[in-house]
Amino acid sequence: MRTQRFYTGVDDSLTRAGTASYASFLNFGYVANSKPRRSKLEPARHAFNKNSIRLLYELLGDTPVQGRDVLEVGCGRGGNLATVAEEFYPRVAIGLDLCIASIAHCARVHEFGWFCAGDAENLPFRDRAFDLVLNIESSHSYPCVKKFLEHTSRVLRLDGYFLYSDLFASGEVSARKDYMQDLGFSLIREDDISENVLLSCDEIALQRLQAYARVENASANEVNAFLATPGSLTYENLKSGASRYISMIFRKSSC
Repeated sequence: MRTQRFYTGVDDSLTRAGTASYASFLNFGYVANSKPRRSKLEPARHAFNKNSIRLLYELLGDTPVQGRDVLEVGCGRGGNLATVAEEFYPRVAIGLDLCIASIAHCARVHEFGWFCAGDAENLPFRDRAFDLVLNIESSHSYPCVKKFLEHTSRVLRLDGYFLYSDLFASGEVSARKDYMQDLGFSLIREDDISENVLLSCDEIALQRLQAYARVENASANEVNAFLATPGSLTYENLKSGASRYISMIFRKSSC
Protein backbone atom coordinates (compact mmCIF):
# COMPACT_ATOMS: atom_id res chain seq x y z
CA MET A 1 0.00 0.00 0.00
CA ARG A 2 1.37 3.38 -1.03
CA THR A 3 0.49 5.11 2.26
CA GLN A 4 2.30 2.47 4.27
CA ARG A 5 5.37 2.74 2.02
CA PHE A 6 5.37 6.52 2.37
CA TYR A 7 5.33 6.44 6.16
CA THR A 8 8.00 3.77 6.22
CA GLY A 9 10.08 6.18 4.11
CA VAL A 10 9.34 8.93 6.63
CA ASP A 11 10.73 6.74 9.40
CA ASP A 12 13.86 5.96 7.37
CA SER A 13 14.34 9.66 6.57
CA LEU A 14 14.16 10.63 10.24
CA THR A 15 16.62 7.88 11.13
CA ARG A 16 19.12 9.15 8.54
CA ALA A 17 18.67 12.71 9.78
CA GLY A 18 19.43 11.59 13.34
CA THR A 19 16.11 12.94 14.67
CA ALA A 20 14.08 9.73 14.83
CA SER A 21 14.18 9.49 18.62
CA TYR A 22 12.72 12.98 19.01
CA ALA A 23 10.18 13.09 16.18
CA SER A 24 7.10 11.47 17.69
CA PHE A 25 4.49 13.87 16.30
CA LEU A 26 3.46 14.16 12.67
CA ASN A 27 0.62 16.69 12.92
CA PHE A 28 0.92 20.26 11.59
CA GLY A 29 0.63 21.82 15.03
CA TYR A 30 -1.29 24.73 16.52
CA VAL A 31 -0.29 28.32 17.30
CA ALA A 32 -2.68 30.50 19.29
CA ASN A 33 -4.06 33.75 17.91
CA SER A 34 -6.82 36.11 19.07
CA LYS A 35 -9.44 33.34 19.07
CA PRO A 36 -10.36 31.79 22.45
CA ARG A 37 -8.51 28.58 23.22
CA ARG A 38 -10.07 25.31 24.31
CA SER A 39 -7.18 24.46 26.62
CA LYS A 40 -5.07 26.45 29.03
CA LEU A 41 -2.41 23.75 29.14
CA GLU A 42 1.07 24.41 27.80
CA PRO A 43 3.76 21.86 26.89
CA ALA A 44 6.64 21.39 29.29
CA ARG A 45 9.54 23.77 28.72
CA HIS A 46 11.84 20.92 27.66
CA ALA A 47 9.31 19.31 25.29
CA PHE A 48 10.01 18.83 21.61
CA ASN A 49 7.23 19.40 19.06
CA LYS A 50 5.45 22.00 21.21
CA ASN A 51 3.08 23.10 18.45
CA SER A 52 1.96 19.53 17.87
CA ILE A 53 1.33 19.05 21.58
CA ARG A 54 -0.75 22.23 21.63
CA LEU A 55 -2.91 20.88 18.81
CA LEU A 56 -3.58 17.76 20.90
CA TYR A 57 -4.44 19.88 23.94
CA GLU A 58 -6.88 21.99 21.89
CA LEU A 59 -8.68 18.92 20.60
CA LEU A 60 -8.93 17.37 24.07
CA GLY A 61 -10.13 20.55 25.76
CA ASP A 62 -12.05 19.51 28.88
CA THR A 63 -13.04 16.05 27.60
CA PRO A 64 -13.00 13.60 30.54
CA VAL A 65 -10.08 11.21 30.07
CA GLN A 66 -8.99 10.10 33.56
CA GLY A 67 -9.90 6.49 34.25
CA ARG A 68 -11.24 5.96 30.72
CA ASP A 69 -10.25 3.41 28.07
CA VAL A 70 -8.68 5.32 25.16
CA LEU A 71 -7.85 4.26 21.60
CA GLU A 72 -5.96 6.38 19.09
CA VAL A 73 -6.48 5.26 15.49
CA GLY A 74 -3.69 6.37 13.19
CA CYS A 75 -1.31 6.96 16.08
CA GLY A 76 1.71 7.44 13.81
CA ARG A 77 4.87 7.77 15.87
CA GLY A 78 2.93 7.78 19.12
CA GLY A 79 3.37 11.29 20.48
CA ASN A 80 -0.33 12.01 20.95
CA LEU A 81 -1.15 8.73 22.66
CA ALA A 82 1.95 8.80 24.88
CA THR A 83 1.08 12.34 25.99
CA VAL A 84 -2.50 11.33 26.79
CA ALA A 85 -1.27 8.30 28.73
CA GLU A 86 1.33 10.27 30.70
CA GLU A 87 -0.59 13.48 31.44
CA PHE A 88 -4.31 12.62 31.49
CA TYR A 89 -4.33 9.30 33.42
CA PRO A 90 -6.58 7.04 31.33
CA ARG A 91 -7.14 3.50 32.56
CA VAL A 92 -6.02 2.05 29.21
CA ALA A 93 -4.30 3.85 26.31
CA ILE A 94 -3.83 1.95 23.03
CA GLY A 95 -2.43 3.31 19.77
CA LEU A 96 -2.98 1.62 16.41
CA ASP A 97 -1.31 2.36 13.09
CA LEU A 98 -0.91 0.62 9.75
CA CYS A 99 2.80 1.46 9.47
CA ILE A 100 4.90 -1.18 11.21
CA ALA A 101 7.96 1.09 11.26
CA SER A 102 5.99 3.68 13.22
CA ILE A 103 4.80 1.07 15.72
CA ALA A 104 8.39 -0.13 16.13
CA HIS A 105 9.41 3.45 16.91
CA CYS A 106 6.64 3.68 19.51
CA ALA A 107 7.82 0.48 21.18
CA ARG A 108 11.40 1.78 21.34
CA VAL A 109 10.71 5.31 22.52
CA HIS A 110 7.51 5.62 24.53
CA GLU A 111 7.28 4.61 28.16
CA PHE A 112 3.53 5.25 28.33
CA GLY A 113 0.81 3.60 26.22
CA TRP A 114 0.49 0.35 24.30
CA PHE A 115 0.93 0.24 20.52
CA CYS A 116 -0.06 -2.24 17.83
CA ALA A 117 -0.21 -2.50 14.05
CA GLY A 118 -3.64 -2.63 12.46
CA ASP A 119 -6.09 -1.28 9.90
CA ALA A 120 -8.28 1.75 10.70
CA GLU A 121 -10.97 0.33 8.43
CA ASN A 122 -11.07 -3.00 10.27
CA LEU A 123 -10.31 -2.26 13.90
CA PRO A 124 -9.16 -5.45 15.68
CA PHE A 125 -11.05 -4.77 18.92
CA ARG A 126 -14.26 -6.10 20.41
CA ASP A 127 -17.49 -4.14 20.37
CA ARG A 128 -17.88 -1.36 22.96
CA ALA A 129 -14.27 -1.69 24.16
CA PHE A 130 -13.44 2.03 24.56
CA ASP A 131 -14.74 5.22 26.14
CA LEU A 132 -12.80 7.52 23.82
CA VAL A 133 -11.44 7.23 20.28
CA LEU A 134 -8.91 9.77 19.04
CA ASN A 135 -8.09 10.43 15.39
CA ILE A 136 -5.80 13.34 14.47
CA GLU A 137 -4.84 14.26 10.93
CA SER A 138 -5.01 10.70 9.69
CA SER A 139 -8.38 9.88 8.11
CA HIS A 140 -7.71 11.84 4.90
CA SER A 141 -5.35 9.03 3.86
CA TYR A 142 -7.89 6.19 4.35
CA PRO A 143 -9.28 4.55 1.19
CA CYS A 144 -12.77 4.28 2.73
CA VAL A 145 -13.37 6.71 5.59
CA LYS A 146 -16.92 5.41 6.13
CA LYS A 147 -15.57 2.00 7.15
CA PHE A 148 -13.32 3.68 9.70
CA LEU A 149 -16.23 5.67 11.11
CA GLU A 150 -18.42 2.56 11.29
CA HIS A 151 -15.72 0.69 13.22
CA THR A 152 -15.25 3.69 15.48
CA SER A 153 -18.94 3.54 16.30
CA ARG A 154 -18.71 -0.19 16.91
CA VAL A 155 -15.80 -0.05 19.38
CA LEU A 156 -17.14 2.94 21.34
CA ARG A 157 -19.36 2.48 24.38
CA LEU A 158 -22.62 4.37 24.70
CA ASP A 159 -21.88 7.98 25.75
CA GLY A 160 -18.28 7.52 24.56
CA TYR A 161 -16.40 10.32 22.81
CA PHE A 162 -14.92 10.52 19.33
CA LEU A 163 -12.28 13.26 19.09
CA TYR A 164 -11.61 13.99 15.45
CA SER A 165 -9.45 16.57 13.66
CA ASP A 166 -8.24 16.67 10.08
CA LEU A 167 -8.04 18.56 6.83
CA PHE A 168 -11.35 18.53 4.98
CA ALA A 169 -12.37 19.86 1.59
CA SER A 170 -14.61 22.84 2.27
CA GLY A 171 -17.75 21.05 1.09
CA GLU A 172 -16.97 17.81 2.89
CA VAL A 173 -17.53 18.68 6.55
CA SER A 174 -21.33 18.78 6.45
CA ALA A 175 -21.58 15.35 4.82
CA ARG A 176 -19.16 13.89 7.36
CA LYS A 177 -21.23 15.25 10.26
CA ASP A 178 -24.44 13.90 8.70
CA TYR A 179 -22.90 10.45 8.42
CA MET A 180 -21.80 10.55 12.05
CA GLN A 181 -25.37 11.42 13.02
CA ASP A 182 -26.60 8.40 11.04
CA LEU A 183 -24.22 6.26 13.10
CA GLY A 184 -25.78 7.49 16.34
CA PHE A 185 -23.43 10.36 17.24
CA SER A 186 -24.23 13.84 18.49
CA LEU A 187 -21.89 16.71 17.65
CA ILE A 188 -20.64 18.25 20.90
CA ARG A 189 -18.13 20.74 19.53
CA GLU A 190 -16.78 21.98 16.21
CA ASP A 191 -13.90 24.42 15.67
CA ASP A 192 -12.30 25.69 12.50
CA ILE A 193 -8.64 26.06 13.48
CA SER A 194 -7.28 26.59 9.97
CA GLU A 195 -5.68 29.93 10.88
CA ASN A 196 -3.92 28.38 13.89
CA VAL A 197 -2.61 25.49 11.83
CA LEU A 198 -1.33 27.84 9.14
CA LEU A 199 0.50 29.88 11.78
CA SER A 200 2.15 26.68 12.98
CA CYS A 201 3.14 25.71 9.44
CA ASP A 202 4.67 29.14 8.94
CA GLU A 203 6.70 28.61 12.09
CA ILE A 204 7.90 25.01 11.83
CA ALA A 205 7.26 23.41 8.43
CA LEU A 206 10.47 24.56 6.75
CA GLN A 207 12.51 23.44 9.76
CA ARG A 208 10.87 20.02 9.63
CA LEU A 209 11.69 19.75 5.95
CA GLN A 210 15.37 19.34 6.83
CA ALA A 211 14.56 16.06 8.57
CA TYR A 212 12.01 14.81 6.03
CA ALA A 213 13.65 15.91 2.80
CA ARG A 214 14.87 12.46 1.75
CA VAL A 215 11.78 10.28 1.94
CA GLU A 216 12.47 7.42 -0.43
CA ASN A 217 10.05 6.82 -3.31
CA ALA A 218 8.38 10.19 -2.71
CA SER A 219 8.65 13.34 -4.79
CA ALA A 220 9.54 16.72 -3.35
CA ASN A 221 5.96 17.84 -3.96
CA GLU A 222 4.61 14.90 -1.94
CA VAL A 223 6.91 15.65 0.98
CA ASN A 224 6.07 19.36 0.91
CA ALA A 225 2.36 18.57 0.85
CA PHE A 226 2.78 16.13 3.74
CA LEU A 227 4.49 18.82 5.82
CA ALA A 228 2.25 21.67 4.53
CA THR A 229 5.28 23.83 3.80
CA PRO A 230 4.42 27.35 2.57
CA GLY A 231 3.80 27.17 -1.16
CA SER A 232 2.79 23.49 -1.13
CA LEU A 233 -0.63 22.40 -2.40
CA THR A 234 -1.75 21.51 1.14
CA TYR A 235 -0.73 24.88 2.51
CA GLU A 236 -2.18 26.91 -0.34
CA ASN A 237 -5.51 25.05 -0.26
CA LEU A 238 -5.76 25.75 3.44
CA LYS A 239 -4.82 29.39 2.97
CA SER A 240 -7.32 29.94 0.15
CA GLY A 241 -10.17 28.19 1.95
CA ALA A 242 -10.37 25.30 -0.52
CA SER A 243 -9.76 23.07 2.49
CA ARG A 244 -10.33 23.65 6.19
CA TYR A 245 -8.72 22.21 9.29
CA ILE A 246 -11.62 21.19 11.53
CA SER A 247 -11.56 19.91 15.10
CA MET A 248 -14.69 18.06 16.26
CA ILE A 249 -15.93 16.11 19.24
CA PHE A 250 -18.80 13.66 18.89
CA ARG A 251 -20.60 11.71 21.58
CA LYS A 252 -22.18 8.33 20.92
CA SER A 253 -25.78 8.97 21.89
CA SER A 254 -27.39 5.79 20.51
CA CYS A 255 -26.41 2.36 19.23
